[in-house]
Amino acid sequence: MELYNRLRATGDQGQQEALMKEILQIAQEQFWVIGINLPINGYGLVKSNMRNVPQSMPQAWLWPTPAPTNPFQYFYE
Repeated sequence: MELYNRLRATGDQGQQEALMKEILQIAQEQFWVIGINLPINGYGLVKSNMRNVPQSMPQAWLWPTPAPTNPFQYFYE
């Protein structure tokens, strides 16, 4: 963070470029893991008389599934 704070504090473009290169070099050396895949598609079961359920349901972490699909609007016929 010290380098980043120095980068923000300077107005000299040459010094900014040098600091940014140093930050990127550190990031390159310290970047150990990168995700290369996504979770597989899941499935769900819906009873035949349940209505207003979407065909697909996004998987969410911050807004847990099934919240993004407004489950309070589901109903039974």
